[in-house]
Amino acid sequence: MIQTSKIKYRGEDRLKLEFAYNDFIINKIKHIEGAVWSQTLRAWHIPFTAEALGEFKKLFPDIVVPHPAGSEPMSGSEELTKATNEPPVPPPSAMPLPEGKIAAKADPQNVTQHNGISIEISPKQITVKMPKNDTDIQFIRTFKYVRWNSNKFCWTIPNYGKNIDLLKNYFVQRITNIKTIIALPPNLTLSYAVTEVITDLPLLDEANNDEIATFKQWMEHKRYSESTIKTYTQAITTFLRFIKPKRSTEATNDDMVRFVHQYMLPKKLSQSYQNQAVNAAKLFFRTVQGSKFITEQIDRPRPEHKLPNVLSKEDVAAILQASQNLKHRTMLSLIYACGLRRGELLNLKPENVDAKRHLLIPKLSDSHPEGHLSR
Repeated sequence: MIQTSKIKYRGEDRLKLEFAYNDFIINKIKHIEGAVWSQTLRAWHIPFTAEALGEFKKLFPDIVVPHPAGSEPMSGSEELTKATNEPPVPPPSAMPLPEGKIAAKADPQNVTQHNGISIEISPKQITVKMPKNDTDIQFIRTFKYVRWNSNKFCWTIPNYGKNIDLLKNYFVQRITNIKTIIALPPNLTLSYAVTEVITDLPLLDEANNDEIATFKQWMEHKRYSESTIKTYTQAITTFLRFIKPKRSTEATNDDMVRFVHQYMLPKKLSQSYQNQAVNAAKLFFRTVQGSKFITEQIDRPRPEHKLPNVLSKEDVAAILQASQNLKHRTMLSLIYACGLRRGELLNLKPENVDAKRHLLIPKLSDSHPEGHLSR
């Protein structure tokens, strides 16, 4: 649906085109000579001339547009026509809503057919909940790294650049709620002695144990593996013991930094353990009511890059010659020369060996129709 109206733009008669974001329509309009996108009007407009209107008519035959020579002058807000028999819908204001404000209840004639857009803004992510609408979905998909969350039935968009402004300017009065979770702090200040080491941790009280039991039950409901449940439960238990006498609702991101410097590093715990503690905290503090913890700002440890241990030619020769058994030496030589796995070697049969061409023929497997290639 395209809504058209005659306007005065910089002293020139123009035809203003208003429609929900649609790549197909935009590409068509771009073929009209003199078509311009106005950031101020938040709409496309074309010259109000016989030539431009004729091109518009060819591209959109369902929309009846009067010839300028045979029509009376119209005011800047007068609507010409629409492609449907729906009552006229005046264009909504292009001014974005202030954050945290809820749009006033509008008259049904002043809103589009689909309304009830809810936007939640976090430091790193924008969550959009909206009724299903193919046109709106096409617009949402234009954002880079957009994702559909099937669990919460919402769209998630990275919070960077002008993404939030683009959403506000597109949905305008259809937005019923904008919620900002929390703003990023200007700087992370650490108010503790780095040299302090904490090794003896107090026991948890009954309230903490109840929280951990609830967290464990939630992970079981989500069908996490037993090993993951055990690891995350132990990690969050250690962290809650570390921050005592603080309650879980009083924990902050600084406490996680202290946990790394004053507990993990002195005990020489691995990067893998630190990463597991971060994962456990992210899950746990999402369920804690009134938590001051900002899960999006927890930094993970830098991935560990280990150099492989490469054997020299002399070492390889010594290994191959170490066995005096001809069969064992042959097996070791095949594994090394062909890069075979243990199972591939054990499954070799005489028919897999092409002695004339010095090749190993791949063995076909029922589970893998293409077979396993033994090199």
